[in-house]
Amino acid sequence: MEALQWTLSGAAFVIVWGVIFAVAGHYRSKQRLAEREMLHQERLRALEKGVPFADLPEQAPRMPAVEWAERVLPLAAKALGFTATFVGLGLCVAFWFAPDPGFRDLWTMGLIPGLGGVGLLLYGYTARAAMPGGER
Repeated sequence: MEALQWTLSGAAFVIVWGVIFAVAGHYRSKQRLAEREMLHQERLRALEKGVPFADLPEQAPRMPAVEWAERVLPLAAKALGFTATFVGLGLCVAFWFAPDPGFRDLWTMGLIPGLGGVGLLLYGYTARAAMPGGER
């Protein structure tokens, strides 16, 4: 019964943080839209009066999807790979040295995130060289 409570509380934790991030993203995009609308209205009023208006503020150029994939995905894979590898290693050690003998038999469960992390690390270090731009 205690394992079920931990599972449900963990799932609730993930869901609550997911909702928080979704709501924050919604309000951030809503704020950007309001700022752009305000700038648009100011420009229209300036055009109607014949007053010279300032250009729109400089915005960072957006990367095309391919360039984004070349730059960001290998870095994200490395970060997630290191995290998953060390989480898996920690689980292996925690299960191995657990006081309950039933947990000692589960030490191999830590290999799942650990080896997944190793795979992400391999992808992160080899993906850039395999992409059309090569190493940069």
